[in-house]
Amino acid sequence: MNLNGNGFEIEMGSNKPYASIHQFGGEIKKEARESSAKWKAKKTASGNYQFRFAKKSSKAKNTISRGFRIGAHSILMPARPYLVVQQEDLNLISTKFLEFLATRV
Repeated sequence: MNLNGNGFEIEMGSNKPYASIHQFGGEIKKEARESSAKWKAKKTASGNYQFRFAKKSSKAKNTISRGFRIGAHSILMPARPYLVVQQEDLNLISTKFLEFLATRV
């Protein structure tokens, strides 16, 4: 809420870059990209290898890095509103507005 010299103004929002998509929903378009992941190899009793994801910082001898490509795709995100006006907000707005009017009359 902002009070300025010329009038009464109420602003509600967020400075987070992802706020809009969460509040209103929409389509997120992701471009194709390449990446890599570390895998930890573990030899099983039968002599085969079993692979699990390893931490990126892992320096163990039994880790390997594999590259992969993720194609372009889009994600439909439903609206998940979190910027809401609650009763205590309305009370504060009413109080400030009445104070504003009292100084103008």
